[in-house]
Amino acid sequence: MSLNENAIGARIDRGAEQYFDKYKPFMEALEKKSLLSQVRSITSNDVYALGKQLENFEIYKDLCEEDGTIGQLGKLPDVALEVLTVAYGTSPLSAIASIQPIDEEQSTIYYKNIVAATTKGSVTAGDVLSGPMGGDNFAADGYASSAIVGEGHNETAKDTTEYNFTLTCAPVRAGSARIEIESLGLVATDNGSGQLIGFDIQGTIDYNLGVVKIVLKNTPDEGHAITASYQTDYESAEDIPKILMKFTSKTVTARLWALKDTIGMQQSYALRRRFGMVAEDEVAQDLVAAINSEQMNAATRMLLAKAQGVTTFQKAAPSGISYAEHKQGFKDALAQAEAVILGNAGRGTISALVAGRNVCALIGTLPGFNKLSDGAAIGPHIFGTLDGILVIRVPNQHVMDPDEAVALYKGKSNFESALVSAPYMPLVVTSALPHGSNPLMNQKAAAVWGAIDVLVPNFITKIKLV
Repeated sequence: MSLNENAIGARIDRGAEQYFDKYKPFMEALEKKSLLSQVRSITSNDVYALGKQLENFEIYKDLCEEDGTIGQLGKLPDVALEVLTVAYGTSPLSAIASIQPIDEEQSTIYYKNIVAATTKGSVTAGDVLSGPMGGDNFAADGYASSAIVGEGHNETAKDTTEYNFTLTCAPVRAGSARIEIESLGLVATDNGSGQLIGFDIQGTIDYNLGVVKIVLKNTPDEGHAITASYQTDYESAEDIPKILMKFTSKTVTARLWALKDTIGMQQSYALRRRFGMVAEDEVAQDLVAAINSEQMNAATRMLLAKAQGVTTFQKAAPSGISYAEHKQGFKDALAQAEAVILGNAGRGTISALVAGRNVCALIGTLPGFNKLSDGAAIGPHIFGTLDGILVIRVPNQHVMDPDEAVALYKGKSNFESALVSAPYMPLVVTSALPHGSNPLMNQKAAAVWGAIDVLVPNFITKIKLV
């Protein structure tokens, strides 16, 4: 299914304005204080995506009030909006994925194609001219250009000297037409007055209708191709070729991430008495960090599985070249990886790297790197930027080989992205609840419901240190 970009864009802009007014303090915090705002500017898509999650939590809270379970949320209703804002502003997913909140467990997300709205040259209305799944098809001749070259019009028939046909892209610019039967060496050119003149071939052309009539002096054999080259008269045409930005849909299904932890009464008392720590709050923070880490780990595995092509970089410096000089060549490897994305998708640049720890160690020593991580994050996290490219560091070698990275493209549009994150139910944490039959043990649980999927594999490629 395809939808018009303006319709979806207008809906998001309207929603962003409403959410900004409704949750103004949180939106201002996202714009001015978040880690994400240090990486790139906050867009209306971010405001809409965060606003939708904040709204969904308030819906969840209302449901808990209705069924009498609001007490299970503990302190969460008072701090949840702040927690969700901080999580959105620090999550690597927010930085590298298209965030498209969904209203149902199984719902629809979108990516963008450029589609022909006109039939012209070798292009038929509805053809994808440029799409991430099909590469760059603008090479199709005779669409935007007024020049039509080698347009086929049947073949000669035995014992037939007169042929009539209509040029596809009328009106025709006077003086531009050339009719040819190459295998017979016959060429008739347009004299600008509606006459086609040539040796052993004559004819006429109607510039407005594109109707051509040719007469051969000699009787031909059958099977010789008749072709026409000419220019469309754009100034006399009713319209010119048109393209449309179309959104193509894909169905995703949300899945639930959930964890629980237990804390004993003695441990809780000791932590508060000795360190002034609330054990239940520490457990909640650990649960949230663990779920966020697992979501990004899942996204990393998807990116690795769908990456198209591999660019390698030698870890060891060649003989006679210092390592300090050699490692600068890693930027050449990035340029080569970018060329892979461009060749596969027809557009794009490297906007982010999700990289193993050895690749990040190399990147961290290169000119143009700006470190943003304080080392306290659990799991995949925003490491910094290299010449404007966001770098996500993946510490766990079981998730990503330390010598490996994936380069991916995320455009300015929220619908040009390698990866999509579609939150359904925002992250929630229950209050302390009894654990089984032991009254001295309490438990907390955290859950988030959403879909993560690779949207456009052609926007992803792999880089490996060898």
